[in-house]
Amino acid sequence: MPTIFRFRAATASLCLFACLVTPLAQSQSSKASETVAARLRSGRVVVGAVDARTNAQQLWLRRASTNFDLVSGFAWQEVIEGQIGDVSLDALQLRDWAIDHKQPGRKFTELPASALDIPSATVADSQSLQACRNCTGNFSGDSLAAPLPAKLRSIAVQAHLAHWDKDAQSDGLRIFVSALDIDGYSVPIDGHIEFTVVVERELINGGQSYARRPDFVIRERKSQLVRRQDFINGTAVYELKFSRFHPDFDPNVSLQGLLFARLSVPGQGVFEASDAQVFLREPSRFRDQLQYYTPGRYLPLESGAQRNR
Repeated sequence: MPTIFRFRAATASLCLFACLVTPLAQSQSSKASETVAARLRSGRVVVGAVDARTNAQQLWLRRASTNFDLVSGFAWQEVIEGQIGDVSLDALQLRDWAIDHKQPGRKFTELPASALDIPSATVADSQSLQACRNCTGNFSGDSLAAPLPAKLRSIAVQAHLAHWDKDAQSDGLRIFVSALDIDGYSVPIDGHIEFTVVVERELINGGQSYARRPDFVIRERKSQLVRRQDFINGTAVYELKFSRFHPDFDPNVSLQGLLFARLSVPGQGVFEASDAQVFLREPSRFRDQLQYYTPGRYLPLESGAQRNR
């Protein structure tokens, strides 16, 4: 092939390569630099680039300053809607978009040398905030400093009979706790919670209860710390094991009981709730008959449960 044709072919190949690479580089650059404005249920709007920590549970937004990257996370339950440029998205659309477009921040080695001497007060870079203010939506951007916690108004509690080991016997109560704001939305909080189980004690004689004044006694009590991450799915879940008694093997304990919860939150107060519809054992005629005519509520083939009779 003559030299001139080889040169033209090589030039055409280089042009084709440049045409393919340039849009790809622009696409990657655009993907990394897009700014998101997300509106939260608290009314605040947070702004930043989607960080690589974003997943199906939390949205993480990153703001770049000269000396460091500031990253903040928000549960998706807190997000109402979002905006990217002039495109508005609901929370589900924003989640799908964010997971696809998340990018890591700068590595420590990429920070300037001055990052080792950070002043006590740093003015955040306003470039990404200004970009969001140019959006067509009615967003007024906030910085990504940690948002003020929403005010806790009340709690709700429900308990269900549960087992969490290998045998057929129930092990305790699985407790669902919701911390709610004034609008009834979940509020992640830190604090301390105490659970108390109260039962009605009856006197069994020949399968019948004596008609007498009810006797209500505390049978179980448990305390534990509560963390914000417990509410990542909206409702915190805890377990209370039957340790001081077991309703399956104490026929003098009534079928239903009450669970009382007291939650203490620093700076907000003490909140209480009860569930008076808690089944302490399985409402089963079969097991009731088995317990009446045999030594226990479980068959011999349910060997794991027999050990606790």
